[in-house]
Amino acid sequence: LLTEVNLMSSETVEPKADPVAEVVEEIKHNPSRPRNNSFVKAIVYGTKSWTLPKKSAEDDQLYSWILYVKPYFEENLENYIDKVIFTLHESYNQPVRVCRHPPYSVSEVGWGEFKAVITFKFKGVSKHMVRIYKKITLFDPHIPDFTETDPLVDEHYGELLFENAPLVLQRHLRIDEGKTKVVGNHSKDHSARRMEIRTLVDAARQYCNVLGMQVQAENSSRQKIFFTDY
Repeated sequence: LLTEVNLMSSETVEPKADPVAEVVEEIKHNPSRPRNNSFVKAIVYGTKSWTLPKKSAEDDQLYSWILYVKPYFEENLENYIDKVIFTLHESYNQPVRVCRHPPYSVSEVGWGEFKAVITFKFKGVSKHMVRIYKKITLFDPHIPDFTETDPLVDEHYGELLFENAPLVLQRHLRIDEGKTKVVGNHSKDHSARRMEIRTLVDAARQYCNVLGMQVQAENSSRQKIFFTDY
């Protein structure tokens, strides 16, 4: 899925059904994106959960879980992320949790699954955001119980795509440029998913080029952030 946020407003656009159509639409407006003004930041986000011992489970709090965001490569998200806001189910005390420094995560206990909201705010453009959603996964029908040392993990790969970012944000995005990229330690191998996303974007770009789509001057400087999770 691909979520688009126009930096001229703080409105979040919900993911659409067809990610290819979404990518194609963007490239129609700007098929010749300059390399020095386009940035891709790979992230991993997910949940880890496990069953609480019966003697520890109180008030129907049957599971312990962690919701997290971290970089795909060994880099510091704090270079360009101002804060990550986790919005939990309203039944929790203080359902809005703000992380200004890594690790970007929240730990809780509970009994039921729900969809949490993860909001990214970036340095230099504090009024603008990207918002994604992650289900708090607690159950697996094939395995009744998980432990803290062997938890249930539901982890995903995604990319933050910055188009024509403001200069102040560009300076933060360039901090790790030129460094050798080393994949971090993750719960699963995301290399295949990463390749799928790259193929999707490249295919959409080629499709638009075949149709002879040209850059529209009035749209060539649009400032956008995309989140891609194929």
